[in-house]
Amino acid sequence: MNVADLEDLDGMLFVFDSPTTTGFWMENVILPLDIAFFDGDLVLVDSFTMPLCTTDCPTFPPAGPFQYAVETLESEFAGISPGAKLILNP
Repeated sequence: MNVADLEDLDGMLFVFDSPTTTGFWMENVILPLDIAFFDGDLVLVDSFTMPLCTTDCPTFPPAGPFQYAVETLESEFAGISPGAKLILNP
């Protein structure tokens, strides 16, 4: 929230201890973002662009349970296809 530049970061990774269906929202986010949701096997569940919003912002839930979410600048996930796998490098 309230971040104007990701600087040298490619995005933000959110890790959940167990599968969840919680949604994300864009209140006070000033950069247009894409989000991709991955299950416990790191397989793509859903992805979309979340439009900017300042008040009364909607929540964007994925199509199914996920354990990892990645937010990055808008259009970075353009062309991501079903079955895509997230690769985590420590």
